[in-house]
Amino acid sequence: MPAPPTLELRDVVVSHGRRRVLHALRLDVRPGELLVVVGPSGSGKTTMLRAAAGLEPVDSGRVLIDGDDVTGTPPGDRDLAMVFADLALLPHLDVAANIGFGELARGARRREVRARVKEVAADFALTDLLRRRVTRLSGGEQQRVALARAVLRRPAAYLLDEPLSHLDPVLREEARTQVQVLRERDGAPVVLVTHDPHEALAMADRVAVLREGRIVQVGTPEEVYSSPADTFVARFVGPLPMNLLTREDGHVGVRPEHVRLGDDLDARIERVEHAGTEAVVHTTTERGPVVLRLPWGERPAVGDRVRLGWSREHLHAFDRDGRRLSR
Repeated sequence: MPAPPTLELRDVVVSHGRRRVLHALRLDVRPGELLVVVGPSGSGKTTMLRAAAGLEPVDSGRVLIDGDDVTGTPPGDRDLAMVFADLALLPHLDVAANIGFGELARGARRREVRARVKEVAADFALTDLLRRRVTRLSGGEQQRVALARAVLRRPAAYLLDEPLSHLDPVLREEARTQVQVLRERDGAPVVLVTHDPHEALAMADRVAVLREGRIVQVGTPEEVYSSPADTFVARFVGPLPMNLLTREDGHVGVRPEHVRLGDDLDARIERVEHAGTEAVVHTTTERGPVVLRLPWGERPAVGDRVRLGWSREHLHAFDRDGRRLSR
Protein backbone atom coordinates (compact mmCIF):
# COMPACT_ATOMS: atom_id res chain seq x y z
CA MET A 1 0.00 0.00 0.00
CA PRO A 2 1.54 3.37 -1.01
CA ALA A 3 2.41 5.88 1.66
CA PRO A 4 -0.17 8.67 2.23
CA PRO A 5 0.64 11.86 0.30
CA THR A 6 1.50 15.33 1.50
CA LEU A 7 -0.02 18.71 0.66
CA GLU A 8 2.10 21.86 0.46
CA LEU A 9 1.52 25.52 -0.29
CA ARG A 10 4.70 27.34 -1.26
CA ASP A 11 4.68 31.15 -1.16
CA VAL A 12 1.11 31.33 -2.46
CA VAL A 13 -0.09 34.84 -3.26
CA VAL A 14 -3.76 35.59 -4.02
CA SER A 15 -5.26 39.00 -4.75
CA HIS A 16 -8.84 40.14 -5.22
CA GLY A 17 -8.45 43.18 -7.40
CA ARG A 18 -6.01 45.49 -5.65
CA ARG A 19 -6.47 43.80 -2.29
CA ARG A 20 -3.89 41.17 -1.34
CA VAL A 21 -5.70 38.29 0.38
CA LEU A 22 -2.84 35.80 0.87
CA HIS A 23 0.73 37.03 1.37
CA ALA A 24 3.34 34.47 0.26
CA LEU A 25 1.61 31.83 2.36
CA ARG A 26 3.67 28.74 3.20
CA LEU A 27 2.10 25.65 4.71
CA ASP A 28 2.81 21.93 4.70
CA VAL A 29 0.44 19.17 5.76
CA ARG A 30 1.98 15.84 6.66
CA PRO A 31 0.66 12.37 5.82
CA GLY A 32 -2.22 11.44 8.13
CA GLU A 33 -2.14 14.83 9.86
CA LEU A 34 -5.12 16.91 10.89
CA LEU A 35 -3.98 20.50 10.46
CA VAL A 36 -6.50 23.07 11.70
CA VAL A 37 -6.16 26.59 10.32
CA VAL A 38 -7.80 29.09 12.66
CA GLY A 39 -8.33 32.80 12.24
CA PRO A 40 -10.97 35.51 12.46
CA SER A 41 -13.44 36.25 9.68
CA GLY A 42 -11.70 37.81 6.70
CA SER A 43 -8.28 36.36 7.49
CA GLY A 44 -8.16 34.37 4.23
CA LYS A 45 -9.02 30.86 5.45
CA THR A 46 -11.51 29.95 2.71
CA THR A 47 -9.36 31.61 0.03
CA MET A 48 -6.44 29.43 1.13
CA LEU A 49 -8.52 26.25 0.74
CA ARG A 50 -9.90 27.36 -2.61
CA ALA A 51 -6.39 28.11 -3.85
CA ALA A 52 -5.25 24.64 -2.79
CA ALA A 53 -8.25 23.08 -4.55
CA GLY A 54 -7.73 25.08 -7.76
CA LEU A 55 -10.98 27.01 -7.33
CA GLU A 56 -9.10 30.27 -6.78
CA PRO A 57 -6.37 31.45 -9.20
CA VAL A 58 -3.03 32.26 -7.58
CA ASP A 59 -0.90 35.25 -8.52
CA SER A 60 2.30 33.41 -7.70
CA GLY A 61 3.56 30.46 -5.67
CA ARG A 62 2.97 26.72 -5.99
CA VAL A 63 0.59 24.03 -4.76
CA LEU A 64 2.22 20.62 -4.36
CA ILE A 65 0.53 17.26 -3.81
CA ASP A 66 3.01 14.59 -2.79
CA GLY A 67 5.75 16.75 -4.26
CA ASP A 68 4.08 17.21 -7.65
CA ASP A 69 3.33 20.76 -8.74
CA VAL A 70 -0.43 21.00 -9.46
CA THR A 71 -0.68 24.80 -9.53
CA GLY A 72 -1.93 24.81 -13.11
CA THR A 73 -3.99 21.63 -12.83
CA PRO A 74 -7.80 21.98 -13.08
CA PRO A 75 -9.72 21.39 -9.82
CA GLY A 76 -11.23 18.09 -10.99
CA ASP A 77 -7.78 16.63 -11.65
CA ARG A 78 -6.15 17.56 -8.32
CA ASP A 79 -7.44 14.52 -6.42
CA LEU A 80 -8.68 16.62 -3.49
CA ALA A 81 -12.01 16.31 -1.67
CA MET A 82 -13.52 19.51 -0.28
CA VAL A 83 -16.38 19.76 2.22
CA PHE A 84 -17.97 23.21 2.39
CA ALA A 85 -19.77 24.79 5.31
CA ASP A 86 -23.11 24.47 3.47
CA LEU A 87 -22.33 20.77 2.70
CA ALA A 88 -23.74 21.07 -0.89
CA LEU A 89 -25.96 17.99 -0.59
CA LEU A 90 -28.54 17.22 -3.30
CA PRO A 91 -31.95 17.54 -1.62
CA HIS A 92 -33.88 15.44 -4.16
CA LEU A 93 -31.65 12.39 -3.64
CA ASP A 94 -31.39 9.92 -0.77
CA VAL A 95 -28.30 9.36 1.36
CA ALA A 96 -26.85 6.58 -0.81
CA ALA A 97 -27.22 8.62 -3.99
CA ASN A 98 -25.63 11.67 -2.38
CA ILE A 99 -22.64 9.67 -1.20
CA GLY A 100 -22.10 8.00 -4.58
CA PHE A 101 -23.08 10.86 -6.90
CA GLY A 102 -19.60 12.25 -7.49
CA GLU A 103 -18.00 8.91 -8.29
CA LEU A 104 -20.79 7.98 -10.69
CA ALA A 105 -20.40 11.36 -12.40
CA ARG A 106 -16.70 10.63 -12.84
CA GLY A 107 -17.54 7.38 -14.64
CA ALA A 108 -17.08 4.78 -11.91
CA ARG A 109 -19.00 1.54 -12.31
CA ARG A 110 -22.37 1.56 -10.57
CA ARG A 111 -21.88 -1.85 -8.93
CA GLU A 112 -18.50 -0.84 -7.52
CA VAL A 113 -19.87 2.48 -6.25
CA ARG A 114 -22.82 0.75 -4.59
CA ALA A 115 -20.49 -1.61 -2.71
CA ARG A 116 -18.20 1.21 -1.60
CA VAL A 117 -21.16 3.34 -0.47
CA LYS A 118 -22.24 0.56 1.87
CA GLU A 119 -18.71 0.23 3.23
CA VAL A 120 -18.28 3.95 3.86
CA ALA A 121 -21.80 4.31 5.26
CA ALA A 122 -20.92 1.77 7.94
CA ASP A 123 -17.91 3.84 9.02
CA PHE A 124 -20.10 6.91 9.49
CA ALA A 125 -23.09 5.19 11.11
CA LEU A 126 -25.30 5.80 8.06
CA THR A 127 -26.26 2.23 7.10
CA ASP A 128 -29.84 2.55 8.37
CA LEU A 129 -30.29 5.90 6.61
CA LEU A 130 -29.17 5.07 3.09
CA ARG A 131 -32.68 5.24 1.61
CA ARG A 132 -33.72 8.37 3.46
CA ARG A 133 -33.85 11.76 1.72
CA VAL A 134 -31.18 14.07 3.04
CA THR A 135 -33.82 16.73 3.74
CA ARG A 136 -35.18 14.43 6.45
CA LEU A 137 -31.85 14.17 8.26
CA SER A 138 -30.61 16.09 11.28
CA GLY A 139 -27.72 18.50 10.91
CA GLY A 140 -25.29 15.97 12.35
CA GLU A 141 -26.51 13.25 9.99
CA GLN A 142 -26.14 15.56 7.00
CA GLN A 143 -22.61 16.31 8.16
CA ARG A 144 -21.81 12.60 8.16
CA VAL A 145 -23.20 12.24 4.63
CA ALA A 146 -20.91 15.02 3.39
CA LEU A 147 -17.87 13.42 5.04
CA ALA A 148 -18.79 9.98 3.69
CA ARG A 149 -19.08 11.42 0.17
CA ALA A 150 -15.59 12.89 0.52
CA VAL A 151 -14.14 9.58 1.75
CA LEU A 152 -15.65 7.68 -1.17
CA ARG A 153 -13.29 9.54 -3.51
CA ARG A 154 -10.20 8.20 -1.73
CA PRO A 155 -8.55 11.57 -2.35
CA ALA A 156 -4.96 12.59 -1.83
CA ALA A 157 -6.11 15.12 0.82
CA TYR A 158 -9.25 16.51 2.43
CA LEU A 159 -10.09 20.21 2.63
CA LEU A 160 -12.82 21.06 5.15
CA ASP A 161 -14.21 24.61 5.11
CA GLU A 162 -15.79 25.27 8.53
CA PRO A 163 -17.85 22.06 8.30
CA LEU A 164 -19.02 22.26 11.91
CA SER A 165 -20.01 25.92 11.99
CA HIS A 166 -23.79 25.39 11.68
CA LEU A 167 -24.07 22.60 14.26
CA ASP A 168 -25.18 23.00 17.86
CA PRO A 169 -22.67 22.10 20.62
CA VAL A 170 -23.86 18.49 21.01
CA LEU A 171 -23.71 17.78 17.27
CA ARG A 172 -20.33 19.51 17.05
CA GLU A 173 -18.87 16.96 19.46
CA GLU A 174 -20.32 14.14 17.36
CA ALA A 175 -18.99 15.67 14.14
CA ARG A 176 -15.49 16.04 15.61
CA THR A 177 -15.45 12.30 16.13
CA GLN A 178 -16.44 11.79 12.50
CA VAL A 179 -13.60 14.04 11.32
CA GLN A 180 -11.21 11.81 13.26
CA VAL A 181 -12.69 8.81 11.42
CA LEU A 182 -12.03 10.66 8.17
CA ARG A 183 -8.33 11.19 8.80
CA GLU A 184 -7.70 7.76 10.36
CA ARG A 185 -9.43 5.80 7.60
CA ASP A 186 -6.77 6.06 4.87
CA GLY A 187 -4.05 8.32 6.26
CA ALA A 188 -4.67 11.19 3.85
CA PRO A 189 -3.84 14.64 5.26
CA VAL A 190 -6.77 16.78 6.40
CA VAL A 191 -6.90 20.58 6.43
CA LEU A 192 -9.81 22.01 8.43
CA VAL A 193 -10.41 25.74 8.71
CA THR A 194 -12.40 27.32 11.51
CA HIS A 195 -12.89 30.67 13.25
CA ASP A 196 -13.27 28.84 16.59
CA PRO A 197 -9.99 28.61 18.58
CA HIS A 198 -11.50 26.08 21.01
CA GLU A 199 -12.29 23.79 18.10
CA ALA A 200 -8.75 24.15 16.80
CA LEU A 201 -7.15 23.26 20.13
CA ALA A 202 -9.51 20.33 20.70
CA MET A 203 -9.07 18.64 17.31
CA ALA A 204 -5.73 19.44 15.73
CA ASP A 205 -2.45 17.60 15.51
CA ARG A 206 -1.06 21.02 14.61
CA VAL A 207 -2.64 24.46 14.57
CA ALA A 208 -1.86 27.20 12.05
CA VAL A 209 -2.99 30.68 13.08
CA LEU A 210 -3.90 32.91 10.13
CA ARG A 211 -4.19 36.69 10.34
CA GLU A 212 -4.77 39.05 7.42
CA GLY A 213 -3.54 36.49 4.90
CA ARG A 214 -0.37 35.56 6.81
CA ILE A 215 0.46 32.52 8.91
CA VAL A 216 1.67 33.96 12.21
CA GLN A 217 2.32 30.66 14.04
CA VAL A 218 2.24 26.91 13.42
CA GLY A 219 2.61 24.35 16.18
CA THR A 220 0.94 21.75 18.31
CA PRO A 221 -2.07 22.95 20.32
CA GLU A 222 0.13 22.97 23.42
CA GLU A 223 2.84 25.04 21.71
CA VAL A 224 0.43 27.61 20.32
CA TYR A 225 -1.46 27.96 23.60
CA SER A 226 1.53 27.91 25.95
CA SER A 227 4.00 29.88 23.81
CA PRO A 228 2.03 32.29 21.59
CA ALA A 229 4.19 33.98 18.96
CA ASP A 230 2.63 37.39 19.50
CA THR A 231 -0.12 39.23 21.33
CA PHE A 232 -2.66 38.46 18.60
CA VAL A 233 -2.22 34.70 19.10
CA ALA A 234 -2.19 35.19 22.86
CA ARG A 235 -5.54 36.99 22.78
CA PHE A 236 -7.17 34.94 20.02
CA VAL A 237 -6.27 31.35 20.90
CA GLY A 238 -7.73 29.89 24.07
CA PRO A 239 -11.02 29.58 25.93
CA LEU A 240 -10.36 33.08 27.30
CA PRO A 241 -7.98 35.74 25.94
CA MET A 242 -4.64 36.14 27.66
CA ASN A 243 -4.45 39.14 30.00
CA LEU A 244 -2.00 41.75 28.70
CA LEU A 245 -0.58 44.21 31.23
CA THR A 246 1.15 47.31 29.91
CA ARG A 247 4.73 48.10 30.79
CA GLU A 248 7.28 50.58 29.53
CA ASP A 249 8.83 48.32 26.88
CA GLY A 250 5.74 46.36 25.84
CA HIS A 251 3.36 43.96 27.56
CA VAL A 252 3.39 41.15 30.09
CA GLY A 253 0.84 38.41 29.51
CA VAL A 254 -0.74 35.92 31.89
CA ARG A 255 -3.51 33.41 31.24
CA PRO A 256 -6.71 33.77 33.36
CA GLU A 257 -6.19 30.34 34.91
CA HIS A 258 -2.80 31.48 36.24
CA VAL A 259 -4.12 34.60 38.00
CA ARG A 260 -5.01 34.22 41.68
CA LEU A 261 -5.97 36.38 44.61
CA GLY A 262 -2.59 37.51 45.86
CA ASP A 263 -0.49 40.58 46.56
CA ASP A 264 0.90 41.88 43.23
CA LEU A 265 -1.73 44.27 41.86
CA ASP A 266 -4.77 46.16 43.17
CA ALA A 267 -8.02 45.41 41.34
CA ARG A 268 -11.73 46.17 41.45
CA ILE A 269 -14.30 43.48 40.61
CA GLU A 270 -16.44 44.63 37.67
CA ARG A 271 -18.30 41.48 36.61
CA VAL A 272 -18.64 37.84 37.68
CA GLU A 273 -19.81 35.16 35.22
CA HIS A 274 -20.99 31.66 36.08
CA ALA A 275 -18.96 28.92 34.36
CA GLY A 276 -20.07 25.64 35.94
CA THR A 277 -17.96 24.99 39.02
CA GLU A 278 -15.92 28.10 38.28
CA ALA A 279 -16.48 31.84 38.18
CA VAL A 280 -14.96 34.01 35.46
CA VAL A 281 -14.09 37.22 37.27
CA HIS A 282 -13.51 40.47 35.34
CA THR A 283 -11.49 43.19 37.05
CA THR A 284 -9.98 46.59 36.32
CA THR A 285 -6.46 47.53 37.40
CA GLU A 286 -4.11 50.46 36.81
CA ARG A 287 -2.31 48.33 34.20
CA GLY A 288 -5.40 47.29 32.29
CA PRO A 289 -8.31 44.81 32.65
CA VAL A 290 -7.54 41.40 34.14
CA VAL A 291 -9.71 38.27 33.98
CA LEU A 292 -9.23 35.31 36.30
CA ARG A 293 -10.94 32.00 37.02
CA LEU A 294 -11.85 31.05 40.59
CA PRO A 295 -13.86 28.24 42.20
CA TRP A 296 -17.48 29.39 42.29
CA GLY A 297 -17.59 29.23 46.09
CA GLU A 298 -14.56 31.56 46.36
CA ARG A 299 -15.83 34.29 44.03
CA PRO A 300 -15.72 37.89 45.26
CA ALA A 301 -18.68 40.25 44.84
CA VAL A 302 -19.01 42.94 42.21
CA GLY A 303 -17.51 46.16 43.57
CA ASP A 304 -15.07 44.41 45.92
CA ARG A 305 -11.47 45.59 46.07
CA VAL A 306 -8.94 42.75 45.91
CA ARG A 307 -5.29 42.14 45.13
CA LEU A 308 -4.21 39.82 42.34
CA GLY A 309 -1.10 37.69 41.99
CA TRP A 310 0.67 35.15 39.77
CA SER A 311 3.86 33.12 39.56
CA ARG A 312 6.67 34.46 37.39
CA GLU A 313 6.89 31.12 35.58
CA HIS A 314 3.45 31.81 34.07
CA LEU A 315 4.31 35.24 32.65
CA HIS A 316 4.83 35.94 28.93
CA ALA A 317 6.78 38.96 27.67
CA PHE A 318 6.01 40.82 24.41
CA ASP A 319 7.71 43.86 22.87
CA ARG A 320 5.97 47.08 21.80
CA ASP A 321 5.11 45.53 18.41
CA GLY A 322 3.47 42.57 20.14
CA ARG A 323 6.18 40.02 19.32
CA ARG A 324 7.07 37.39 21.87
CA LEU A 325 10.28 38.00 23.81
CA SER A 326 10.42 35.17 26.34
CA ARG A 327 8.36 32.87 28.52
